[in-house]
Amino acid sequence: MKENQNICKFVTVSSAPDVITTLHFVYETDVRTLDHPFTFSFYRLCFVDRGTAELSTVYGRETVRENDVFLIFPATEYQLVCSADFRYYYISFIGIRANMVMERLKITKTACVFHDMQQVRGLWENSIICRNDLQDLASEGVLLHTLAAIGERSAEHAQQSTANSTESFLHIKKYIDEHFADPELSLELLSRQFGYSEKYISYGFKKQFHIGLNAYINAQRINFAVRLIERNHSYVKEIAERCGFRDQMYFSRLFKKTVGMSPLAYIRQCK
Repeated sequence: MKENQNICKFVTVSSAPDVITTLHFVYETDVRTLDHPFTFSFYRLCFVDRGTAELSTVYGRETVRENDVFLIFPATEYQLVCSADFRYYYISFIGIRANMVMERLKITKTACVFHDMQQVRGLWENSIICRNDLQDLASEGVLLHTLAAIGERSAEHAQQSTANSTESFLHIKKYIDEHFADPELSLELLSRQFGYSEKYISYGFKKQFHIGLNAYINAQRINFAVRLIERNHSYVKEIAERCGFRDQMYFSRLFKKTVGMSPLAYIRQCK
């Protein structure tokens, strides 16, 4: 391919609306038309051959560079401010199945840039020069292969994110196990300690361990209270304080609800 040579292949449109239909396959060298806001009535999957550009939408800005892939959604305003050497390939496509694929791969308008996708470079480079009568097959192949590569990348990231999330909540649980007797222990304190929002910790802890955060803290405290009583501690006020409860009455109610009898009754039973 000659440098700065623009290539545009128009693809025969399928009449089936339920499939992904490619419209054109282009190697774009004239990027001056992209520096003002634009919208399309179709999807456009893009692969950056060289240079850099700033992709802007109502959802924010992101820099794309060589070997990056980005997706432009239909009926959404975009702007691409490019370096002088910016060159990229794109495939425009439509179809009901396209919407389904975006949902399946969790590609959204706020997560539509995929960095370092060099594994698909050769496919884009070789397919753009394919014979015109085979261009429908070539463009569909490039499109589906690239989307599959994005799906694999997204799955890897999701697994890593899940692993990181699990590890984070194991650290939070360990902290609770070691500090449940601290009367200052609370959702607010954990938020400050670990740098996550209270909502994130509360929701994530329950999802991870199938028990609410406060319920887990109270369970640890009551279990410790039971152990103290079984070791011949007999003063309810002292037990409550050692377990992290400021309110003796609340401790007694929670103990009875959990154990089935009051602390005093349990003390008598253990003597």
